[in-house]
Amino acid sequence: MGVVNKVLAETFIPDRDAHNCRVFIDLAESVHLHYREHRIVFTVEEYFEVAKAFNDGAKKLKERVEKGYKVDGNHNTEIISGSQIKSIKVLNPHKSYFNNRLVVEKQADGVMDKIHIHYRDYRLVMNNMETFNKVCKCLEQARKNLELMK
Repeated sequence: MGVVNKVLAETFIPDRDAHNCRVFIDLAESVHLHYREHRIVFTVEEYFEVAKAFNDGAKKLKERVEKGYKVDGNHNTEIISGSQIKSIKVLNPHKSYFNNRLVVEKQADGVMDKIHIHYRDYRLVMNNMETFNKVCKCLEQARKNLELMK
């Protein structure tokens, strides 16, 4: 959660389709965690560290809920697993794969996800051109509004 200084742009996009209402993990050239329209890439070692953080966090969250904690938007952020300090050596910010990559790809006919946007180790998918066009226009408006703030 951040502290919003100014909303630079906002738009509404089409509803998510059933294809992107899922979570799964696959093993290819690396480990991929897919959640809705998002994919995050991990090395095997990183995945084990992240899995440990999820497991530890789930246990801590369960304890907190059993003691009466409810999400209501009025709580300060509480780290329940992991660390804000880069203390895990395997989470190297200079990975050899995708470290400096920003790519927008149009997928081949027959592929359900029409557009892939790769930003470092993160992939965002869009299933239709209406969504992609609205995202592009929103980003362009945000860039213009940010320039006006200078």
